[in-house]
Amino acid sequence: MCQAAQKATEELNREMAQQYVVFSRDANADKFSLKVGDTDNVVHLDRPNHTIQRSRGKTYHLAIVGETAVWKYDPVDYTSEQIARDEVQQSFEGQD
Repeated sequence: MCQAAQKATEELNREMAQQYVVFSRDANADKFSLKVGDTDNVVHLDRPNHTIQRSRGKTYHLAIVGETAVWKYDPVDYTSEQIARDEVQQSFEGQD
């Protein structure tokens, strides 16, 4: 999840031709931050409870569908990459 968010941040910044979103994560990789100006969008990864809490409150729960791990936010399933890209895009746009 952290790697996907960092990659999406780098891609967005390349497209903007400037350091628009600043990505950082804590040492334990339990959360990462997407800072735009004075706004700090923090995403929490709760490994023991298998959840992701997005910066604007949406919570996803890990589930196994067939043999694939997905993040559930009913009724839709998401990949880590989709959540990371959505979070970077929302940070950039400043809205949910």
